[in-house]
Amino acid sequence: MAESMTGYLRQFIEANAAARAATQKRLDEAMAIYEQNIQSYAPGGAYERGVTGQIDTARTKNLASSTQALVDSGLYNTSLRAGIGRKFEKDVATPAMLQMEDVQLQRLSAANL
Repeated sequence: MAESMTGYLRQFIEANAAARAATQKRLDEAMAIYEQNIQSYAPGGAYERGVTGQIDTARTKNLASSTQALVDSGLYNTSLRAGIGRKFEKDVATPAMLQMEDVQLQRLSAANL
């Protein structure tokens, strides 16, 4: 009887150790995903690079279409051309960058709870 109890106890201890190892492995995987998410929203991370890339693409398209509109209307060699970039920055780029920073702060704050 004592031998069977020892065997059961040994099996229980081995199963407990295996379960703890599996739990630790899952915890390590979850922490790696968590850290990856934090890094993507950190300044200079994937989220910021994506947003700035979209802004740069929109800037190029806007500059091209605005320049073409000035050429078509015969106003290309006037002072209106100088304001194209500033208007885009004021109307599109700056609000988008502020919104991006707000999202980054929200996500990083939520992650640090």
